[in-house]
Amino acid sequence: MKNLSPVQPFQSSVTVSSHGVLTTLTVETSLAAKESIASDEKSLLTSYVYRDDGTYQLVYTVVDREGQAEHFAEDDGILPTLFLNPQQQAWVSIVPYHPDKELEISIPVFQREQVELPKGNRPFAGDFIGSTETASIFHVADWSDTKPDKMLVMQFANGLLKKKSNLKLPLPGNNKLVVNRTTIELLAHVGGDWLHRQIDEQGNELQRRTIAAKGIYAQQILALSFDADSFLLAQQEGQLVIVKIDVAGSSAVRKLIAFEDDLFNTWRPEPIADDMFVTRFNCEFGNGWLTTRKDQLIELYYSKDVNGYRNLVNGEVFQLPHDKLVISSVNRTAQGAYAVVLYPMPDDDKSSIRQLLILNRNLAAG
Repeated sequence: MKNLSPVQPFQSSVTVSSHGVLTTLTVETSLAAKESIASDEKSLLTSYVYRDDGTYQLVYTVVDREGQAEHFAEDDGILPTLFLNPQQQAWVSIVPYHPDKELEISIPVFQREQVELPKGNRPFAGDFIGSTETASIFHVADWSDTKPDKMLVMQFANGLLKKKSNLKLPLPGNNKLVVNRTTIELLAHVGGDWLHRQIDEQGNELQRRTIAAKGIYAQQILALSFDADSFLLAQQEGQLVIVKIDVAGSSAVRKLIAFEDDLFNTWRPEPIADDMFVTRFNCEFGNGWLTTRKDQLIELYYSKDVNGYRNLVNGEVFQLPHDKLVISSVNRTAQGAYAVVLYPMPDDDKSSIRQLLILNRNLAAG
């Protein structure tokens, strides 16, 4: 396969503030933001950039920690799903054009010279969870504990994709998953308890335990292990809390901050350092993200009642020229550093998106 071609569909500007480095990318027509992922201490974004005639091109954008951006065009492919192979190299699953079939291929984003065009597979409608030492893991749940979760395992050898396996996980369903480098941890609500299971890449159960949930619903797993302390993010009685679970299965609740607005959605936390995670969320009055270290709150940015985001920990406002923003993704860029990808929310169905905003923030710098 041939490598990607450089393109320049965006105008770019970079500003620096106490909150970090903000890159603003603007197109002449319109765009549709897709997903992004961390890659070599940079953010790798995907978007559709539309032409005047209504057609579009899949464009990859690489933004470094200083805010500089490069752009590359995909020759033939849509519906990108970015993921990392076990060597932490960026790969993508895309659907090339075919008049009769919709089949997905998985290929490296860059350095394709040694890769032959693979045969297509039926697309897997799931999320990339992480990589073990030999495989990239995807997961999808049916939001019902009576239907099995599905897991896609992409086996790699010498940096190349060798095999894809679709698995159904043993019930109960509707699990949250985290990937540790050698195992996969599952957490499900069963009755009034949490069921913690550990499986291998073939879906075989290795061990399990039941943990008393004490009426708390786990929004997200921050860390989950049989051999070390585990941490779950939750909301309880108008507070954001972290539940700390020790290796014996005993739990304790740590209150982080008062937060009365109910969380509608949270996304899988992004690990940015040892025991440090960034979790994005939305609720009725806005969206935002929070950073935790073990059972401590480092920062909480929330868009309620401000153009931009207010850090509820110290009151500082990250001012932006938009009253409503969508958080597309959060990516680790370096130890203790991350990038938030945003775009202005359209005013109505006829409005178009023309900008992407990428905030590079470095907590390690103090």
